[in-house]
Amino acid sequence: MRIYSKKIDLNNIIAFFIILQMATIGFFMALSSVSLATWVVLWGYKLYREKDASSFRLLFKEYKYVLITITAFVFIELLSRIFAVFPDEAVVGIKRYLLLLVFFANPGIIKSRETILKYLMIILAVFSLLSCVELYKFAINLTANLLTASFAEIRIDYFTYPITNGEMKMLLMMTTLPFLITKKTYNVKKKYLAITLIPIILSLFLTQSRNVYLAVFVSLVIYGVFRNWKFLVSFILFISIVWVVSPVSVKERTKSIFDANHPSNKSRLVMWGVGVQVFKDHPVLGVGDNEITKVYKLYKTPEFHGEGSHFHSNLVMILVTTGIAGLIFYLLFWISLFYYSIRDFRNATDEFDRTLLWGIILSMISFHISGIFEWNFGDWEVATLLFYFISLVFVLKNINLNKIKNDGQRQIL
Repeated sequence: MRIYSKKIDLNNIIAFFIILQMATIGFFMALSSVSLATWVVLWGYKLYREKDASSFRLLFKEYKYVLITITAFVFIELLSRIFAVFPDEAVVGIKRYLLLLVFFANPGIIKSRETILKYLMIILAVFSLLSCVELYKFAINLTANLLTASFAEIRIDYFTYPITNGEMKMLLMMTTLPFLITKKTYNVKKKYLAITLIPIILSLFLTQSRNVYLAVFVSLVIYGVFRNWKFLVSFILFISIVWVVSPVSVKERTKSIFDANHPSNKSRLVMWGVGVQVFKDHPVLGVGDNEITKVYKLYKTPEFHGEGSHFHSNLVMILVTTGIAGLIFYLLFWISLFYYSIRDFRNATDEFDRTLLWGIILSMISFHISGIFEWNFGDWEVATLLFYFISLVFVLKNINLNKIKNDGQRQIL
């Protein structure tokens, strides 16, 4: 009996493990990684048995520059690791690009808009429950913590690093918030969506991640300017009220985003300066993304907390590790993704498509703003969610193309 017969739908099994990977990435990395390995194997088996390369053809036909640029970037990444300054086991790190396979898998797995929304709500609900646990732990420990630190120094970090935590929830918020703001209601009632989002937004704020604050603010201003002026006015009013009632320590921490002498900012400026020095010595392929601390120490002895573990910026890190060749294709990859997402948004006639595409565009904008100050492209948890959301651009295209094809067949009949 074939494994994907009527009794066992292999697509549903693969979808289960993909969603399990996404839903557990925030608190159970081992299970998330096992889920990734499981669905990749099952998907490979499905491709082998069905001899179906439609997802590859879809990407190349409709989004060829995404495929070309990311392939070129990964190839340069591989070369940079082979010729790394410290090459031992450097190639092993290339495994993080397995996350990109979701671009190809999801279009063949998700067949309807209802399924897209259902899976988004499952992921959102798990993160909402996780956020409720975090808020509870934060509340019961707050009094004791305030005896030793100011409010702005108390960060939610119970399941993962605060910046990673904040960035994951930022992506979830950006992707799903347009469904709450839009006038149209879909299968999920807005009050339930709001109830689910509130713990995520509150816990995001309590990660005290300044790069996330900035990314959320800029992204929502962009959404307001280009999509919804009423939202923009309401958002600015809301932020003004929050600012007034926030503790002084929170205000000072937020204002420190623009303070070059703040220890965290100063350390980043120092690291970026070292990064430029490293790039000058290795301009073509970089030093390879391996043993970065050892490479850093060849140029400077670390002084600040976290200094030298990486370069705390996507652009600087890509430039250092893959050289100018890698940076060019990295930028072209994201430019092509933005171009195609905006193209699909402008061409969309279905309001669901327009709402979801706006959310995906906002998630990419927030990712890059946050990534100015953090190496989030190399953060496994953040990349896991981001690539899943981007894959939905291709899913929508596949759904629409299949609808056109089926409508054409009906007309012929």
